[in-house]
Amino acid sequence: MGHPKYEVTAGEILFKGESILEKETDERARMGLFMAFQYPVAIPGLTFGSFLRAALTRGSAADAGRQALQAAGCEAPDIDAVVVTTCTGYLCPGLSSYATELLGLRADVLPWDLVGQGCGAALPSLAAAEALLASGRAKRVLVICVEVCSAAFYIDNDPGVLISACLFADGAAAAVLSREANSHHRRVEWIASGALTSPADRDLLRFEQVSRKSVV
Repeated sequence: MGHPKYEVTAGEILFKGESILEKETDERARMGLFMAFQYPVAIPGLTFGSFLRAALTRGSAADAGRQALQAAGCEAPDIDAVVVTTCTGYLCPGLSSYATELLGLRADVLPWDLVGQGCGAALPSLAAAEALLASGRAKRVLVICVEVCSAAFYIDNDPGVLISACLFADGAAAAVLSREANSHHRRVEWIASGALTSPADRDLLRFEQVSRKSVV
């Protein structure tokens, strides 16, 4: 699939009767031979991790966090915990550390990173924040959901892939949860939440690595 550490020393790799050995990753993708998390074309001086950090934090995630603080009438030092969730990129340390730095949150803020939540990420993220408030560990929690879907797009004629490419884009949203309502700003009361795990329906909502047909 074009991994730079592999070298073909003999023979040919044919796809639809055409050799793909000399084709770049984007050229193979346009032919329909691709993986969701395939190694992207390298840009000198820019690692994939650097791209994700910049896309996930310095742009949409940080902006969403700032807007949430402003909407809640809070300052960065007022936040006791931050919950950040994404499923379109993995970083270690997690995004919460970058959000803490870029938003100017306190160094002792409680950081939580959630992954693998998919389209429903907002609800478990808000539930996690509610649990922190209920436990007394925090008075105010900043929740940020951010995705960089452009980092995982791939080409396929499958209707599900085509629809997903039309529906999903890069973006972020954030909210501040507090144990005490602010009467001077817009607010929504969190009353209750629950969870139900249904393994039989798991494949209906899946974000996976896909390998297209290959010829050896």
